[in-house]
Amino acid sequence: MRFHERTLNIKWKKGVKRPEKSNAIDMLCSGQVPPRSPFEVEDYERNFEEVPTPFTPEEREEWLSKLQGVVVSSDAFVSHEHHKLGLANYRCSSPSLTMSTVLDGLESSISLLRQEVRTTALSLTPATSLV
Repeated sequence: MRFHERTLNIKWKKGVKRPEKSNAIDMLCSGQVPPRSPFEVEDYERNFEEVPTPFTPEEREEWLSKLQGVVVSSDAFVSHEHHKLGLANYRCSSPSLTMSTVLDGLESSISLLRQEVRTTALSLTPATSLV
């Protein structure tokens, strides 16, 4: 999703630094937009001249379905979501595979993994005090 034209054409406010851009792009590409709290919305939107429209699940699926010649791997696990989107079945089929194609697939996979980790973390019950 990082190489989708919507992401590439983001209009940043002057002075937004690279880490803030990276975080905002990660939120947009991983489906965390719109943010949940008013504070997060303000923190996200302050980076842009024009706030980009979030990707719909259909746009996400369409973009990912167009990836070819991409190998997706993980040192941890391939989730149900990856199987559902067909990411677990991509194999390198092109002798002229480019690094940007590989990076597209990996960034999409990493974004999905980050989203799953955040979702899992939010659903965990905080430990109760023994005092």
